[in-house]
Amino acid sequence: MNKNHRIQADNRRVYTRIDRPHLLKVKMFDLKDQSSVRKIEAITRNVSAGGLAFESEQFFESGTVLEIELDTPGWEKLRGVFDGEKGDALPSAVMLLAKVIRTRVIEEDLYDIAVSFVGIDDRHRHALTKYVQERENSAG
Repeated sequence: MNKNHRIQADNRRVYTRIDRPHLLKVKMFDLKDQSSVRKIEAITRNVSAGGLAFESEQFFESGTVLEIELDTPGWEKLRGVFDGEKGDALPSAVMLLAKVIRTRVIEEDLYDIAVSFVGIDDRHRHALTKYVQERENSAG
């Protein structure tokens, strides 16, 4: 199977995704009490400008909103393009909110979780799209 997945025939995918491991930090989004929610570290299975999949020892139900900090190598190069556009620099990692759309059991206490981005700065999405395109072109 091709490492880079493009829009499928059924048109469910809007964004190109790449199969690359990236470190991310995840926690349930709780508007009322952020201090009590523990962050966990996970590794992505694939990433696109519209969502990602990752493996986790933590189970998350479909519909759960997560706060995600995605560490992508080379991000600092891309984020520099957008600095000052709104008078502030982008953070050192992609920060976003995502909704769990699927959770599958891989094995006992290990889950494959797919999320769709529901809260992402337009500058982050644009930079992430560029990041995915660059990685796809270098692999292809």
